[in-house]
Amino acid sequence: MKRRSILLRLVIIQMLILQLIWLASSYLSYRSALTTETGSFDRQQSIVAKGIVAVAEDLAAAQPNLVAASMRRMEHTYRDAFEQSVSAERGEKVGFSPVFEVWHKSGSLLYRTDGAAPFEVPPEQHGFTERTFQGEPWHFYTVQSHTGLVTVTLGESLGVRRALFKPPLKSLLINLLVQFGVFLLISWLALRIGLRPLRDIARELTSRSRLDLRPVAQGENYRETRPLVMALNDMMRRVAAMLQHEKAFLADAAHELRTPITTVRTQLHVLLNARDETERTEVAHEIEAGLDRASSLTHQLITMARVESDAYSLHPTALDLAELVQDCIALAAPAAVKRRLELAYTGPGSAPAVADAAALQSVLNNLLENAIKYNTAGGQIEVSLQTHASKHQLVVRDDGPGVPDTCRARLFERFYRVPGVQQAGSGLGLAIVKNLVVRHGGSIEVIEGLSGRGIGFAISLPAG
Repeated sequence: MKRRSILLRLVIIQMLILQLIWLASSYLSYRSALTTETGSFDRQQSIVAKGIVAVAEDLAAAQPNLVAASMRRMEHTYRDAFEQSVSAERGEKVGFSPVFEVWHKSGSLLYRTDGAAPFEVPPEQHGFTERTFQGEPWHFYTVQSHTGLVTVTLGESLGVRRALFKPPLKSLLINLLVQFGVFLLISWLALRIGLRPLRDIARELTSRSRLDLRPVAQGENYRETRPLVMALNDMMRRVAAMLQHEKAFLADAAHELRTPITTVRTQLHVLLNARDETERTEVAHEIEAGLDRASSLTHQLITMARVESDAYSLHPTALDLAELVQDCIALAAPAAVKRRLELAYTGPGSAPAVADAAALQSVLNNLLENAIKYNTAGGQIEVSLQTHASKHQLVVRDDGPGVPDTCRARLFERFYRVPGVQQAGSGLGLAIVKNLVVRHGGSIEVIEGLSGRGIGFAISLPAG
């Protein structure tokens, strides 16, 4: 899989932005230079034309026959002065060739540049005019004398003008391009340095051992990397807690399994050395009970590991909660009868709900198994169900010996068993019950038993 680079991505984005800025700056610089140069040329053209019309007016009034010669000298003087100025500044000639027309108010042409075609600019149209002249764009300026005796039109090639301001504009654009490259290099360096905290975090994590789950120290002082560091540290805390949880679970499981296995080994030794059939039968029954306990414990351990796993998920479906409760009671009835316990149900005949049927069956089976196991012969067990608009309440109570108040807070801990209890058990049933109830979005609490005796468990489940 090809890996993409955040640094390269940021550089490309900034490069595109800078390129847009550069193009916009280049265009604006071009327009500004064009406007500035055009304005400068226009001012020069109008000043020269006004000077010429003043001279032409005086000559036309006093000596009309000298107008042409005087205009020719002024034209040559203007052209030579312009070329000398450009040559001194740039060391080259641009072929500047202005054209003149001088008209008398009577409509007669007093002068036109030698070899020039008619301007076709009406004398009465004063000011600036752009027209195609001699096959290219030209800029004309027409001005009339104060008395109105003569009108002068001065024309200049726009091609020559553009040739004059292209070199400085080219230099300006090259400078902008160099600046663009410098900005791009600075941007790359800045991003390279700015992303250093991410590389520091990666180096710190790479240098650790696989079991080193200490909080990451690098990058926490930066506003941009702080959320990433906090998320990593939170994940590490959760992983560390999970590993600690698993270690404790394995340690407890090993401890709990050691007892029945040791007992079975001892009883096997006794069985091998039994003196008669009666003793062998008695020991065999004890071995069977020990194996049953180990089997039950193993089953509970597997169930506990499964329901506490992050991969475990419920599969809620529409079901009849009342029917499910009654089915569980029917399955537990033979064990209750064997111990001479009265098992009763109170509640509706039907209670629609949405839940995981297998999980709820495990909850009820564990509660009923505990109630049957720890109750005394001739006792009572009652299962009641109440439905409300927002929740269902399921209660399992008995009238057995109960549990001391000091022990009730620990009943849902894994492997916890009430001190002094003789019946065999794993201490996992209630932990499994609470986990499954909580996964349903419900809650479970310890309540009083029947007739002021025993113990009860009240489960609240969402109705929807």
